[in-house]
Amino acid sequence: MKLVFRLLVVDDDATGSVANALESLRDWLADRGFDLECCEPSDPSRKGLRAVVQQKGKQFDMVMVDYDLQRSETGDDVTAWLRRQLRYTEMVFYSGLPPKELYKKLVDKEVEGVFVAQRGELDDVLRQLAEIVVGKAVDLNHTRGIAMAEVAEHEILMLETLDLALSRADGPRCEGLVERTAEKLVESKEELVESVRKALRAKGLRQVIHDGRMFTAGDKTRAMRRILKGVTEDVGEARTTFDKYDVEVLGRRNVLAHVREETGAGDEVVLRAKSAQGHEEITVDERWMTECRTVLRKHREALERLCQAVKNSVGTSACDEAKGG
Repeated sequence: MKLVFRLLVVDDDATGSVANALESLRDWLADRGFDLECCEPSDPSRKGLRAVVQQKGKQFDMVMVDYDLQRSETGDDVTAWLRRQLRYTEMVFYSGLPPKELYKKLVDKEVEGVFVAQRGELDDVLRQLAEIVVGKAVDLNHTRGIAMAEVAEHEILMLETLDLALSRADGPRCEGLVERTAEKLVESKEELVESVRKALRAKGLRQVIHDGRMFTAGDKTRAMRRILKGVTEDVGEARTTFDKYDVEVLGRRNVLAHVREETGAGDEVVLRAKSAQGHEEITVDERWMTECRTVLRKHREALERLCQAVKNSVGTSACDEAKGG
């Protein structure tokens, strides 16, 4: 999983206590920096699920199946089939029936490795199973990779958008965008060259090798800001959020890129890194990572909104102001 917890809901009517359990799970995941994405096929039979499982089966983090599907097939039939298709996915089989009866139905179908729950206790069981799944994902070194991959996807999204904008920059509305961006890039690299020379003289090569080169994440962010000057579409709070991208996203990415693993009290694994100034030590623990995941989700949503606004404006007014800033 990444920052989205994907749940397959096999139920002909996921309302009432089921809907409440899903909302409770959504809140629980949000507190830990994850979104809940529910897939609720309109046809909960094996026939209706086949295409969903073939296309998205490996993406599901958990599956829940109701016993009474209001069809000739009951939930235990569907659960038995799903267990064969998704052998390593956590599953819960639920109904208003007592747990002993639910277990017996699964045993009769020779189904193993599936949890059962009455509807009234479904919220607790879902959270317990989610905790197992999330527990695997939030191992600090693993979740570090999730966060790094998410920021990499941010950069790809910006790069694709910039490439699209620049590919249309020969129109009259975008005149000067290429030249201005190239000029700014050259200026920044000339400044970088001079700063590298100064750093080499003052600190030596060992300090300089930690500097980024060429078109860095910062270059992409600044170029995006120039292009966004010409976007008139209302994007809500997305601009304000993106103004904090350097600190809230790139700053955290830089911390994660330079952490080292240590064993703390009680054999707890922690990750530590120096701050940008090189003095303050930052401890990357689960609380830090939860905040990081939450921030990344917020910025991903804002970035997608801004990139779509740029795409909507390309060829019209997107580049009018970009050449000036």
